[in-house]
Amino acid sequence: MKTTELKKIIKNSVKEAFQEELKDIMVEALKGKSTSQPIEEQPTTSKTSSLTESEKREKYNNILNETSISLNSSNVPQQRFNPQSGYDSLNGKLPEGNVEIDQIQNLMGKK
Repeated sequence: MKTTELKKIIKNSVKEAFQEELKDIMVEALKGKSTSQPIEEQPTTSKTSSLTESEKREKYNNILNETSISLNSSNVPQQRFNPQSGYDSLNGKLPEGNVEIDQIQNLMGKK
């Protein structure tokens, strides 16, 4: 038997099995649908804002001002940046040498 004939036989068998399964699934779905109660959806109403554009703008500004007051540079962990000679960021060249695990942990903020 040629492989093409075998492929055709397998393909037809899979199609038949698939169609039989789909028929069974459809019959079950239709039977189950007739005995179950219909699903009723209740529409939800969306609240529309009665604020004018200027009132909305004022509220957003107040929120931003409160955030800016509570967040400042003291919230950022202080790390020293000491650039060293030999870095070529345009071409991706780094200086020769080893990096200690402590340096990596400090950069990652884990210690």
